[in-house]
Amino acid sequence: MIPVPDYLKQYAVAEEQKGNLLSFNLRCTCGCESFSVLEKSYTDEEKRIVKAYERKFPSTGLHSIYGGTDSDGKPYSYIKIAGLFKKRIELPRTPVFMNIDIIKAVCPQCLNEIVVFDSRYYGYDAMIMDKVAEKEYNLHFSSINKSLYNIKVSVENAVSQEDFDKIAELESSVEFYSNSFYAISIYGVDEKGIKKQLFDMETA
Repeated sequence: MIPVPDYLKQYAVAEEQKGNLLSFNLRCTCGCESFSVLEKSYTDEEKRIVKAYERKFPSTGLHSIYGGTDSDGKPYSYIKIAGLFKKRIELPRTPVFMNIDIIKAVCPQCLNEIVVFDSRYYGYDAMIMDKVAEKEYNLHFSSINKSLYNIKVSVENAVSQEDFDKIAELESSVEFYSNSFYAISIYGVDEKGIKKQLFDMETA
């Protein structure tokens, strides 16, 4: 049985597992099941930085970007010309705030703020790697819209902790395993019963 991520355990209800996918609904500790949803938003200065970053990005046409390691063991990026020849390209450093994804649910009754997902702390990559710069960054948030949602979360993970440990090549605790899911999807059902995908991400 895949456990509910430890950081969401106190809010999870109606758990359901199919294969390596676990789904559950959120309920606030006050009993409320409708939430407003917050996502990260950029300040004017961050928007300026994003535009500058995008201007530095090399033109690759319709070519896919690949990654490799050179003779010195340093990573580099390249495209394939005519499907055979590698052309090395220089990618600009991604601004740290662009590497962070956070979704929060806010209870309208008690104003409890639930972190449904934070890519700095949860998911496979976050649990395996220490994202120091991202953790130190102070983000800003705004509402996705004015709707209140019943929230359903789905996480994908190895079916058993034993399988997870083999894949990750470590001996994990239940808490570590539960927070190291490979993917997460967050859905909202509004007052009219319309279901909407609010967030979706592979974390490994």
